Amino acid sequence: MRTRRGVICLVAATISVVVGISFANGDKPAPPADPKEHDFGPKVLIVQTRPKDGRGESSSVILEKAKVCRLADQYFVVGSAPDMGPTFRLYNGAVIWTPLSEVAQIIEHDSLDKVKKIYSLQKAD
Repeated sequence: MRTRRGVICLVAATISVVVGISFANGDKPAPPADPKEHDFGPKVLIVQTRPKDGRGESSSVILEKAKVCRLADQYFVVGSAPDMGPTFRLYNGAVIWTPLSEVAQIIEHDSLDKVKKIYSLQKAD
């Protein structure tokens, strides 16, 4: 009877040690991403902002490789301006930061070609 208890205690102690070591050495899960930060991946975005005075026209910017990023206590939609032709040449390749608080709408497209078609149709009207 004594031997049986000793064996049970030894097995329980071994299991406790193995479980304890596996928890101590186990991979810790990565902390979850900030829900306010987002990577849009390969999408091309048209980001429309609210009018500054509430009555004027809104403005928009086209972004590739866009992400929502935090700078100090404010969030921004950040991305590269694609080559949209001579009208937009000033912005080609520039990294543009648009305050998220000023964004009225974000339109996602699968490719830059689709966005270029939209803008070429608008110019024709």
